[in-house]
Formats: sequence, C-alpha cells, structure tokens
Amino acid sequence: MAEDKYARLPRAGDSEQQLGFETLYLAPKPLPTGQAPFSAQQMHREVNECYLDFAMGGGNREFAARVTLGTLNLITLVLVFTALLVAWGGMQYWGKPFLETLLATLFNWLFIGIVSFFALMFAYIIAYAAYKETRTPPIRFNRQRREVCYVPTEGKPVFIPWEEVIACVAVEQVVTQYSATQQFSLRLGFHDTTNEQMHWVTHAHASLMLA
Repeated sequence: MAEDKYARLPRAGDSEQQLGFETLYLAPKPLPTGQAPFSAQQMHREVNECYLDFAMGGGNREFAARVTLGTLNLITLVLVFTALLVAWGGMQYWGKPFLETLLATLFNWLFIGIVSFFALMFAYIIAYAAYKETRTPPIRFNRQRREVCYVPTEGKPVFIPWEEVIACVAVEQVVTQYSATQQFSLRLGFHDTTNEQMHWVTHAHASLMLA
C-alpha cells in the first residue's frame, strides 16, 4: 500500500489520534523498552548473523496444523461414538453381533468418505496458505549493510536505511450495531525516496501486548 509523502516523517515517541484510531510510533530512532526480544507469532522466516527475514513465519502454520489435527480427531471421535451406538442398538434390538456391526459401520464407505473429505479440505487450506506465503517475498533486514529491502506488490524493490524504517502500534475501535471492539496491529512504514511514496505493511494481532 502506497501513500503520499508525509509533511514530516514520524519519529519514535510521536502519537496520532483520529476518530476511533490511535497510533504510537516506536521507530525510527527506536525507543528502549527494557524487554528481551520476543515474537509470539514467530514473524520471521530466517534469522542469522547477516540478515533477518521479517514475515509471518512457522507459528501460524503450526497453529493451523494443530487446529486441523484437533478437528479431525474430534470428527473421528464423534463418528466412532456413533458407530458404537449403532452396534449397541443392533445387538439390543436385532440381536446382531456387536463386533461385527461395529466393524461394518467403521469401515463403511460413508464413514471413510466423511473423514477423507475433511482431511483433504484442511490439507488444501494449509497447502494453499503455505503456497501464498512462499510467493510473497519477506522484508529483509540486512545486519551488515544496516538497510532494509522491501518488495512492494508492484514496482522495484525498495532499499531503506535501517534508521529510517518507521514502526508503530495501532489501536482501532470498530463500532457495530451490536458492540464496540478493538483491533490491534503492528505497522511498518518504508519511505521510498526515489518516488516519494510511503509503503505500509500491517500485521494484525490479538492484543496490544503481542503487537
């Protein structure tokens, strides 16, 4: 996302307040927080002594995989419990062997089809998300050159000195007819001096502490 050049680029400690929107700037000239570096969402792909690639890393994929496995386990347990009820009912009311009815129900094509459908659906969602992530270049913070490389959606890569990267946390209040909720985000700003454009990257977070 590109915006016109600011009349004065924001600095660390600046704050902005608009209707339902508040922003506190943390960089350039970063403010010391006294806190050890921490990334709850693992917003990096690779870190070494030369550079850091900033992007949504493995944390989200790991969480999605856990949700997928949990959901599949829940669906399987529900279907197995249903099969047990069918086998018990067959034994009580029709005198059919319990184990034979249970195995026939579990290995029924309908049972296998339901589990397979949900497994393939979740696998497709995770694979598509991973594919999109690999197609999006990360933001590279080069430790040796002390510069940042940002690749916008359109145009050439933008190289910004380390000290000129803008970082801020934003709190937005969203009011609906039912309730008012707050949304928190970490925003990074890159000022492209070649065409005097400002590029913003926004990462949504669940709380202000995580942002």
